Amino acid sequence: MAIPTLIIINGIDIPIFQVKHLIRDYSRYGEFSSADMSITLDEDMSNQKKELILCHEIIEAIIDIYALDVDHKSIQPLAAAFYHIIKTKQVEF
Repeated sequence: MAIPTLIIINGIDIPIFQVKHLIRDYSRYGEFSSADMSITLDEDMSNQKKELILCHEIIEAIIDIYALDVDHKSIQPLAAAFYHIIKTKQVEF
């Protein structure tokens, strides 16, 4: 899957940026910023890792946009399941 440069959730444009040294400088693979409604990923990860982290950040965006009460430790298992469903093309509309 190619990493998109933009996703839209409930009419909200969320740009996706790939930057250098996010892991090294901030000890994170990716982040969702609710302040500027964007997702940032470390560009030095493998494509598979970027895809999985993007799923994690998308779930964080959904949680923020819909003001859901979800424990942060639950996000990664949800992201892994979401990623698997997308990669194996189990859903087709």
